Amino acid sequence: MIQIEAKRRKARVNASLSVLSGGCRTPLSLTMGTIIDHYKSLGKKMDLDELKTGISKQRLDTYRKMTKTTKWSDAVDVYFWHAEVCSSLLQPLGFFEVNLRNFLNLAISSRYREVRGRHMDWPEEWFFMHQNWLWLADIHMKKLSSVIYDVKNLPGQKAGFHPKEFHIVPRMKFQFWEDLLDETYVDRIWIHSYSIAFPNAELSADSAQDQELRRMFFKLKSACQLIRETRNRVAHHEPIFKFDIESVLEKIEMMLALMSKEAWSRVCVMNKIVLEKWKSPPACFKGI
Repeated sequence: MIQIEAKRRKARVNASLSVLSGGCRTPLSLTMGTIIDHYKSLGKKMDLDELKTGISKQRLDTYRKMTKTTKWSDAVDVYFWHAEVCSSLLQPLGFFEVNLRNFLNLAISSRYREVRGRHMDWPEEWFFMHQNWLWLADIHMKKLSSVIYDVKNLPGQKAGFHPKEFHIVPRMKFQFWEDLLDETYVDRIWIHSYSIAFPNAELSADSAQDQELRRMFFKLKSACQLIRETRNRVAHHEPIFKFDIESVLEKIEMMLALMSKEAWSRVCVMNKIVLEKWKSPPACFKGI
């Protein structure tokens, strides 16, 4: 009986999705705005009390203050518009983070092989030798060692396993890579390897290069901090009204342009979609 009822529920859900997607056999990707429009087309009213319970009245009240009418129904419209913006924003944010960590890792690996004269991955070397060849600050050493320990002790991991770059790099948090852009690492890493992480950066070849490099990394770290803070707000489903979204997107483009022209061209398309959504709020939105 339980299995039969489960199949019936699944059939009802699929039927609803088919209706919402215009009768297509494969349901289209749906937004909450689409579902709301569907309710309206059926002459049904949304149960605002249920929505206030699920979203929470306190959270929804933030969006209600952004409406011209302060009606709860308008707050819901603003909430779902904001959710669609954030959903589109996750793509360039995620694309940026992946490129950042891989290009920085490429430069670190190159610097490691130059300093150590070895062909092992740098996390593996660190694990074997227990040497801080990167001259990382204690806090960053602890973060790195914690991830290496976790990977080495994953369930089912074979005895004697030693993690490599591709095991470690994706598991290091965004802030770890952001912190490596700090001025303290210019002399340790970037003065030797900046052209690998940021091959499109054009710096003078004279004695002014050192200060120019420091200014560049100060700018990069500041940009990266804003991008990370935006990413964190989006990932935790928090309002992003206080952020200058256009500035965030410009900084993503600026940093990716220094890393990869191809990545830059791709992210420009993503950013255009985000801006189109950001600049098309519901009529009830009063602005920031």
